[in-house]
Parts: sequence; structure tokens; C-alpha cells
Amino acid sequence: MIGEVLYHLRSALDFAVFVGAFLDTGEEKSDTQFPIVMVESKWDTQAKRRIKHLSPERQEVIRLLQPFSGQKWTGRLQQLSNPDKHRRLNVVALEAEHTFTIKRTDEGFETDFTPKVVLTFDDGNDVLGSLEELLDKVRWAVGKVLDRF
Repeated sequence: MIGEVLYHLRSALDFAVFVGAFLDTGEEKSDTQFPIVMVESKWDTQAKRRIKHLSPERQEVIRLLQPFSGQKWTGRLQQLSNPDKHRRLNVVALEAEHTFTIKRTDEGFETDFTPKVVLTFDDGNDVLGSLEELLDKVRWAVGKVLDRF
């Protein structure tokens, strides 16, 4: 399930580039993809291949969404989604604990069961918190890419 969520977040960025290319050219372009580039020196090569059909303004927005431009979340998304798609499943650790209390009352007994479950990626980051943050960032980025110029 985690891999599916990551796949859909990544696909949303790719779809934004596809739609942006359509808005900018009036035609469907099949060779589009939202590039995620860690090192600025590799940007021009990736941009020429993946976002060549976008307006210069949209290309600049995508450039500013790169890890090398300070947007660490795009690198995190790539770090989580690429291995899951190509090499291995994401490792998730489960930590579970609970408290169970029994209290005597005038009517008999009152019980309370409070479970606590924490899922973390193998790097120690919380799974649900990470996915929620990525979802918020992807929504924001898609809005930026598809904003009218």
C-alpha cells in the first residue's frame, strides 16, 4: 500500500507536466516526465529530455522544485519511490505498545484500552507523517506547475 501511495504521488507530478505541455502546445506530448534532479549540473540534460514542451516559465517552476534548489521533499519522494518501483520494497518497521487499565467503579469495573502503533521507514522516519507531508507538497507543486502564465 505504501508503494502504491508513492507511485500515485510521483504520477501526479508526471501528469502535471503532461497537462502543462498540452496547455503550452495545444497537443498531447508522450515524452514528458517530471524530472527529479539531485545535482544542478545534470539539470539541463534532464530538462531537455523531459520538459522540453513546456513554456520557459513552467520549466523554471519545475527547476525551482528540484532538490538542488532546496526542495528536499522531491528528493525524498524519489528516494522512496524509485527503489520500490525498480529494486526492492520499502522496509517498514512496526512498533506497537498499548495500555490497558481496569478501574473499579460503583457500578462494577471500567476498562480502557489505548493502542499505539508507529510505522517507520528503515531510515527511522514516520511513514504516515512522511506520506502526509509528501501529499501536501505534491498538491502544492501540481498547482504551481499548472498555474496560468
